[in-house]
Amino acid sequence: MPEWLERELTVSLAPVEAPDTLRQRILRPRPAIPARRVSAFLIAAAMVVLSAGAVWLSARQPARVTPARWNAGVRVQLTGHNCVLCHTL
Repeated sequence: MPEWLERELTVSLAPVEAPDTLRQRILRPRPAIPARRVSAFLIAAAMVVLSAGAVWLSARQPARVTPARWNAGVRVQLTGHNCVLCHTL
């Protein structure tokens, strides 16, 4: 090992004294701060409110389907009573 490296390691790795406050902190640690938890009741209440809002919005403006529309690609008259509405648009 080179001499300069040995001198650097001797100086850098020399023992040091720990401050007195470190011993105090180790022997008497601070109490842990309790984690904040969201209660299951609040989560359930939020889900109910969101569900009610979704139902209200969907019932507010129903989708309008005209019974006499033509789909140019299929050439079948679309009515509100057959599966052509969803499967050929």
